[in-house]
Amino acid sequence: ATYFQEGKEYDSWTKLLCCPAVMGCTVVLFNTRNPKGGEAQYKIKTRFSHSESIPRYELHTVDKGEVQKWIVAHLSKSETHYRAKPGEFVRVEVWELASNSMTFESRRRQTAMHCTTIADRPTPSAQDMKMANMCIVTQAKLERLHSRPKEPDRFDHENQKWVQTITVDRKHLRIVVERKKNRPEFKRAKDMVNMSIFAGEQELCRARKQSFAGTVGSVEQPYLGVQLNNCLSRTSDPIGGEELMGILNTYQLLLLSMCLAWSQSTMTWNTDLSQRFVNAMVANPGDPGSAEEMNLSVQWDTDDVKQRLKHVPHASFYNWVEAKEKEEEDEDEDSEAEAEV
Repeated sequence: ATYFQEGKEYDSWTKLLCCPAVMGCTVVLFNTRNPKGGEAQYKIKTRFSHSESIPRYELHTVDKGEVQKWIVAHLSKSETHYRAKPGEFVRVEVWELASNSMTFESRRRQTAMHCTTIADRPTPSAQDMKMANMCIVTQAKLERLHSRPKEPDRFDHENQKWVQTITVDRKHLRIVVERKKNRPEFKRAKDMVNMSIFAGEQELCRARKQSFAGTVGSVEQPYLGVQLNNCLSRTSDPIGGEELMGILNTYQLLLLSMCLAWSQSTMTWNTDLSQRFVNAMVANPGDPGSAEEMNLSVQWDTDDVKQRLKHVPHASFYNWVEAKEKEEEDEDEDSEAEAEV
């Protein structure tokens, strides 16, 4: 119950638990009787990258307890954009995801004795490959307090609103970061822990972040529970045998990659610059850590960020103005309903 959504409709779903590890994470098939959470199925490893801002990861198959060289998925964060000013924060992450099946192909190999041999070797399949581009937009806003004329704007630091919008270039998929009261805003960034992926009205996948006590003041790597609808199960084994692919097909691997990209902190302890920009949002002008002290431009709005990301057509942003108007309309309707009663 800690990692997964409860309910009879989810009993038959495949349950995977992504456990943080040094330089990556381990994906296990969840088993309550296993003290390690389950038997390892996949291993996320970090790849070399020319920049810390562009992390890359590989998903390897685990066979009989051994991590194999068979790579069945790639995750790469190609872009990260930050914006901060007093009272507002925006972070945009652009991911490139790909999954593939593995096949046996006859390939030449030169031995140490300079002899050429031909043998069947595991090779990524170009015929069975899935790709997707994913954009995660995280926004935060503080409530503006009434200030006197000619005084700088003041904000209520205790009243924060957070929202996360996730989109992919696959139009049939819809990704939702859930909350209980059917409202998109959260009071804290750490409350955004439940995500669902839909195809139309059918739910395909659920993910939940789970953090534990004792991580205050240190780098926090949450565990990630992933549930996959068994309607996506493999209908036929890939060429070369199921042992090369593990328990998931390429479409399920792509959904798992989306969940891992959403919960990047599960895969790495290396923190990004988000906290510095969040601090700039809440700090008063001129204070240490403020946007002014960091020499950040504050002359921007959401439209400027959209213009910066015009090459990412599937990127979507939350509209604070429309949300405020809708909230006021709902309050008026509730007041009218109470008056009629």
